[in-house]
This record gives sequence, structure tokens and C-alpha cells, in this order.
Amino acid sequence: KETSYPVAVYKWNAYNPTEEVVEVSIMFTWQNMLGWKPVAQKDNTKVKWEKNYIKEALNTKVESGEYKGVILTAPKQGINNALEGEFCIAAQQVLGTKVYIQTIFDCDNSGEYMWLEFFEKGVLKDFPNPDIAAKGAALVVKFILGPKDSLEVPIVLTWDLPKAAGFYRYYTRFQGRQGQNSFKMAKQALIQYKSWESQIDAWQHSVLSQKRYPSWYKRLLWNELYYLADGSTIWDANSGRLAYLECYDYLFYDTLDVRYFGSFPLAYFWPEVEKNVLRGFAQTINLEDRTAVTYNQAMDMRDKRTLGKNEEDSIYNGIRKKRGACPHDLGSPFESVFNKTNAYLWQNANRWKDLNSKFILQVYRIYELSSRKDKKFLKDLWPAVIIALDYLETLDKDHDHLPENENFPDQTFDNWTMQGTSAYCGVLRVASLIAASTIAEILDDQEKARQYRIWAKIAQESLHAKLWNGKYFDFCEKNSDLMAAQLAGHWYLDLFELRPFIQKKSLKNIFKVIYQNNFKKFNQGKYGVVNGRTINNTPVKDEQGNDVWLGINFMLASHMFCHDLDANAWNILKSIHKIIYKNGFFFRTPESWDNQGNFMASMYMRAGAIWSVEYALRKRQIEKRTLSFKRSKKI
Repeated sequence: KETSYPVAVYKWNAYNPTEEVVEVSIMFTWQNMLGWKPVAQKDNTKVKWEKNYIKEALNTKVESGEYKGVILTAPKQGINNALEGEFCIAAQQVLGTKVYIQTIFDCDNSGEYMWLEFFEKGVLKDFPNPDIAAKGAALVVKFILGPKDSLEVPIVLTWDLPKAAGFYRYYTRFQGRQGQNSFKMAKQALIQYKSWESQIDAWQHSVLSQKRYPSWYKRLLWNELYYLADGSTIWDANSGRLAYLECYDYLFYDTLDVRYFGSFPLAYFWPEVEKNVLRGFAQTINLEDRTAVTYNQAMDMRDKRTLGKNEEDSIYNGIRKKRGACPHDLGSPFESVFNKTNAYLWQNANRWKDLNSKFILQVYRIYELSSRKDKKFLKDLWPAVIIALDYLETLDKDHDHLPENENFPDQTFDNWTMQGTSAYCGVLRVASLIAASTIAEILDDQEKARQYRIWAKIAQESLHAKLWNGKYFDFCEKNSDLMAAQLAGHWYLDLFELRPFIQKKSLKNIFKVIYQNNFKKFNQGKYGVVNGRTINNTPVKDEQGNDVWLGINFMLASHMFCHDLDANAWNILKSIHKIIYKNGFFFRTPESWDNQGNFMASMYMRAGAIWSVEYALRKRQIEKRTLSFKRSKKI
């Protein structure tokens, strides 16, 4: 509930270290931005807010007992757009403090008259002039501190802007949809912020109190939660559905292949919200959008290979969404989010070989994270799981239940080409079949459970025969390169206690080879694990294979902890942390960087995979306690 509130509490702590009595004044200002309009720039990559000053914009002083503030409105605007409703700035006039208000000042002026009063006396004098176009409001909290005294002063900003992109924001479930409750929320925040703060402290305590964890890891972990709020997030009051962008360079909501890694925080802390997301995906799988599209990579290519019998099966031309294919995303902010899927048009996602497998594994993940209690959720999504599995069968050319990659980037590495059976998509496919057979058993669908077990056995045997070279799985049938993400499917099996299909000895061999070649021998381990290396430890052919993806590094560390390879896992995490905080990437964590630290795609969803590390560590801790308890009972 309160998580959704549009509230910011600025908590000022003033301390007087001197032996003298001092006066302290703290000023907070805010501009009335109601009515401003977003204007797309010529290159279509940016939006600039145009200062659309409204003559009727109104700043009003308001108070209720000891709570004082200013409401900033534009009464005739309505509430249909993102900047329509109310702002409020407020403070509490507690014993020993005095709150001063300036209802209106000119934001396009130097503000000299206001600053002089504040500088000389630490107060504000209110001479509201409604004719000012660029209206700002200010408040000051003034108090006296004796020698060695201290005081905590909260100042609150709220924004009651109920509607955006056609959705009522989630907080309107509790605060109404009128866009007239900014002061009410400000009062609630001033009354309850200490309780909220203590609840947050309790929430974080289980991690922060762990002495065996390095402090830099705790920082990496908690700070990465920023993107759940900062990812142009939609949380719809009507449906309860939540979605956030892949990143601001790639404007796609809930990108399925990326959220496989990046949605761990959502699944871990807010499982009911995550279930709503997956229900949304399930509703789309059996839908078809026959809008004709030409995929963007075709602009520079003459290759118009047709992969199937129909024109719509071309790599570079086709329909927007095929029945049975899991969508790449749930829409773009430029279209109708949730209603028009597959906004991504760089590659033909209808023929991607990882999306359907990742959907199925995410369905099982949230069942596991819900303490294996929500059987109804599995039952509701079971038809979509079956359709997703069957669709991948249509991409299998040699009847081994493994999809063949088609010599174009047909998976999450969308500029890295695979041909034939690949390690990445093959392991994901086998893992998804194991997850599906387990779901079938839970739902007592014995026929499907048997079918998927048989498919999984055939697929895993074929995968080993085609790609296992004794040390790791080859990148694909046509390429023996070493891929860091080859175990992405088995990672879920090990995290969520599903039946493994790769022996522990083989898994540790793979980890060892990746650690030595893709980490230690890549810039001496200073930049993290690189996506790919050749057998001769040189860069791979495709540029994307020579990047360091943060989500893949977090996945590897998490998976290594599952197999007690702690030293290697911590070294990988430490190298990533160092680059993030040395290069100023915190709170704008990118998708990747190259061997010089040059980043790509700032503020990226996939980095949320850091929370899979915490899940792996906690899971192992619980397992050790359980084992210890069983041993003590035997004694």
C-alpha cells in the first residue's frame, strides 16, 4: 500500500557542535509544473518537457493544526495527463520550530527578494502575486539549537497526479482518483514516516546484520532496487499489473528474456505482483497480431531467407506476433502497453529460441518463491505453459526436442549469431521441460508429466552428444567458442531444487573453464566475466560476445554459490562492484561494458539479477541449518 504512495520525505538532521546558541533555517522550494507537456525531439530518442505555463495555475497556503504547507494546482486542467493534479510541500511545526510560507515566487526571476529575507532573517514573507506565470512555492522551518543540541526536521513533497499513459496509478486505490489529496498524503507522511523508516530498517536488517558479508556487497544489493521505481514504472490501479522498462535506450515494458534475470527483486519481495506479470504474459501467448512488419536489421541486409513455408516465417519480414510464441515484451510507452505486444522490432522475436523456455522457468520460480503453496496459480497458467512448449517443438528440425538456432541472432544476445543446436538455448529448453514435467506432476497431469520427461531425456542426450567437449558445452554446433551464459537454464534448476541434468563434476568443470578464460584471462579479472572467448582465449567474432553483461556476471556468481565456489563468486562480484562505483554507474547500472569500461544501455533491468545471489546464499544457509538439525536428531 504505502510503497505506492507518491511521497518523498526529506529528513534533515541539524546538530550544533559549538558552545553557543544558534539559529537554523532550512528552506524547501518547488515549482508548479502542472500543465507542462512532453515534446518529442527530432531524433525520437528524447522527450523534453515544455514549460506550458497556465494562467490559472494556483498555489494555495494550507494548514491543519501543526501541519503547514502549500498546494500547487491548476484547477481547470483535469487529471488525464501525467502532469495534471496537485503537488504539495509541507512541514510540521513542532515545539521549538516555526514554519514560514511563501505561496508564490517567480521561478523565472532571480528570486533576490526572497533570498535576501532568508539570508538576513532566516524567514519568508508571503506577498503572493497571482499574475506571475512561473509560479514556485517555498517553505522554511526555523528553530534554535542550544550548545550540543540536535533536531530532526522532516519536510515532505507529494505529487497527486492520478493518471499517466491511460492508467490510474496504483496509489489511487487508497487515496482516490480526484487528484486533490496531496496535502492529505503529506500529513500522513509526516505522521508515519518514522514507522515507515523502522519497517525499512527491519526489512534490510537480515542482510545488513550479516557480518560475513562484505559491506560493498550489501551496497551493491540494496542500491540495485532503485530501478523498480525508476524504470518508468507502471502500476495499474485497476488490474494491479506492474511493468517497467528494459531500459531507456530500449523502450520495451517487461522484456521477457531480460526479466528472466532482472526480475528477481520483484519475485523475491513481491511475489503476488510477479504472479500478475506472468498472468499477463500467459494471456498473450495464444494471441496473434497479424500486423505486417519489417524487422529493423533488414534495413542493411539483402538476405531475405524464408525459414518456413510462409512469407511470415521470413527472418526479416513477418507478422508482429505469432500464436504460441511468447512475446518479447508487453508493449512500448509509445503504443498501448499490455494490449499491443512485441514493440521490439530489431530482430524477429517470433523465432527466438529462449523466450518460451524462460517463461516456463519463471512460472516455476514464482511457485517456489511462494513456498510451493499456490497450486491454483500453476493450474491457471498450465494451458499457456503447454502452448509455449509445443511452439518450441515447431522450431526443432531434427526431432530431438531441441530448437535449432537459425544463423541469425534469435535469442537475448540479439547481435550474436548461433547456428544449429546452441548451448544457451539448448540448456534452457531442457530445463524448461524438467520444470514443466514437475508442474504436471504437481497438477496430477500424469500424461503430460511422462511426455515432458521423455522429451527432456531425449533432448539432454542430444545436447551432450552435439555440444559437450569434455570441459564445457560448445557455443553451438558450428562454433566451439566458450560462452559464459551457457548454464542459464541449469541455474534455475539448481536455485529452485529441480532435477539437474548435468553432473556436478561437469558443472564445476564448466565454472572452472569460464572463470579462468572469461574472467582471469580477460583483463586480469578487472572488468568482470566477458560473454565469450575462443578456445585460444581470443575475442570472439561477434562484438556482443566481447562485452561484459552485468546480469550474466550476477547469474554466474549466484550459480557458483550453489556449488560452493565462494572465492570465485566473490571475486566476480567484487570486480563488477568496483567498475560500477569507480565509473559512477550507481543508480544507472548499465547492461554492459567493453574491455575499456565503456558502457552501453544505462539504467538496465538485467542487473536486478544481483538478488539471485542473495537468494542462493540464503538458500544454502537454510540447507546447512536443516542438515545440522537432522544430524543432531540422529545423535
